[in-house]
Amino acid sequence: MTTENLPAIAPKLDRLVKRRQDLGITEPGPVDMGVLQTILLDEIAGRLDELQEVAIAIGRLVQKQESQMDKAPVGVMRPYTRVITGDTIVEWRVYEDVGQNCTSATVYSDGPDDCYICLNDLRNGFQKLEANENLSFDFHGHPLIATFFFKSVVGGSCSLRIPLEY
Repeated sequence: MTTENLPAIAPKLDRLVKRRQDLGITEPGPVDMGVLQTILLDEIAGRLDELQEVAIAIGRLVQKQESQMDKAPVGVMRPYTRVITGDTIVEWRVYEDVGQNCTSATVYSDGPDDCYICLNDLRNGFQKLEANENLSFDFHGHPLIATFFFKSVVGGSCSLRIPLEY
């Protein structure tokens, strides 16, 4: 029997022939189909192991890429409006409306009263935004805008326009 048709199992057949010679069998004779099937199945199992390793590596790459997708800016800008009344702190979680953190925002105050704005963490403190002024936040493509906190003056109100880029 020649191994020209079965290049993947040729080394194993050579070992089988050598083993037969070591046992004193000089005539190679026909190879039993069970032996060929065993050799073929062993070869298939080895290739499946290699494919499994490749699949695991691809899975890790996809998982890493998906984790990076939340950081990549999309380049979409959407306007939002908020009306703030009184000095009670109003929290706006950007992620709930947009579906991801934003890279930049500009808050326009249409008055009539002043407004106070805090970005992401109340410990950062509030910035005063007077009527008919604006305040910009730009993180140069990094999605760091997650939450806004707003409040107005006691008994006052302010209307805000907030275009967000994400």
